[in-house]
Amino acid sequence: MIAAHADYRREDFVFQRTQSLAMRALEWENRLKPLKPWAPNFVANLAFSIFA
Repeated sequence: MIAAHADYRREDFVFQRTQSLAMRALEWENRLKPLKPWAPNFVANLAFSIFA
């Protein structure tokens, strides 16, 4: 039988509150634009394919 054990604390997996707030306030570099909803694009493409 082979076993391994490591001492992990809960703090190793959870952000500290101060770190989380500081990260939330930072500006993102090279931030992607939000995705557009598909419904208006679908309607526009459908109208274009019908009337073009």
